[in-house]
Amino acid sequence: MAQVKINAELVKSRISLKALFERDGHVLARSGSSYVCRSPFNREKTPSCHVHEDKGYFKCFSSGIGGDCFTYWMAVHRAGFPQALEELAILAGLVSGTEAALPPPAQSYQHELEPMAPRLEERALNNWLSAAASLAQRPVELERIANWRGYSVALVKWAAERGLLALMPYYGIPRESFLVERPEPDGTLVPVGWHVRLGSFTNGNEMAKASWRFNPKGIGSWPFVAGDIGTARGLIVVEGQWDALALIDLLGWHEQWPDNAAVVGLRGAGSWRKFLAHYPISRDAVLVGIADRDNAGAEWNRPGGFYETAWRRCRRLVSYWPSAGTGKDFNDLTKSGIIKREGLVYLLQRKLAKRVRKKRIKFQGTGSNQK
Repeated sequence: MAQVKINAELVKSRISLKALFERDGHVLARSGSSYVCRSPFNREKTPSCHVHEDKGYFKCFSSGIGGDCFTYWMAVHRAGFPQALEELAILAGLVSGTEAALPPPAQSYQHELEPMAPRLEERALNNWLSAAASLAQRPVELERIANWRGYSVALVKWAAERGLLALMPYYGIPRESFLVERPEPDGTLVPVGWHVRLGSFTNGNEMAKASWRFNPKGIGSWPFVAGDIGTARGLIVVEGQWDALALIDLLGWHEQWPDNAAVVGLRGAGSWRKFLAHYPISRDAVLVGIADRDNAGAEWNRPGGFYETAWRRCRRLVSYWPSAGTGKDFNDLTKSGIIKREGLVYLLQRKLAKRVRKKRIKFQGTGSNQK
């Protein structure tokens, strides 16, 4: 298209925000002086996105995103402002072009809502809590896991006492298992099962490499979460649940959890989509992503991947690949001493000190840690 100067205010005056939402497949219902629909940015059951046609702006309460037609177009179609201005000018008929050249309409999440796993039945939940409490009182097992993963014994006991880690029987063998929780629409986490580690050449796993199973099957790869995501202004996301515990141990957060902070350990390649779609991330949050130099970590940085999607949901996003050239994941790096507490805290604070527009997030825990 030839370079044409386009007046943004004129484009806004010619664009019907209601028609724009409907073009992308969202069904709007009248609600007082506005319209309401399910979020274009999150999967949700109860509509929370309000479109104010007469005033030309929208507000999505589940994602925190709001603004005018340009805000909507940039967020949905992952476009910068110049591209959004040009494409909306075509839709408004102010610039010659064909609508076929525009991005295809966004797929409405309301047509692809996944079924939520049911809450654990009381008997199963009691079995889990009993197993976690038992682990917390078994020094030999606490020390075994700590030595194996490179954690402090205090960290393993902390995880067991909070019902995050237990030894659960699977094929008749007690296995290291992590609690799996999913969020309710209000952000409350409810237990739906556990994630079980099957060691190599053990019952249920004939492979030389350890594998994982969800129990019950089909509950979904919901992230491992420590802290309150809804109130967190500092979010650190790592690739796995072992990595999440390693980070907590390294920072000493198990001794005293800092205010307004949360740690998320993703489970599998699609877990980040569940995290962004279903958890109430604050628009004021700073998100720090610590990825490994592997296929999953590379996926985070691809177009349309975790980082590109996440930065639209929070105030700032900081990425860190500590495993470059090592062939190790984050837990391996902490266990071997390649990453130490002082170095990680210094690096995060240096990254966060750049272009901080509001208050600075301190990622230093108040507890002591010998690493």
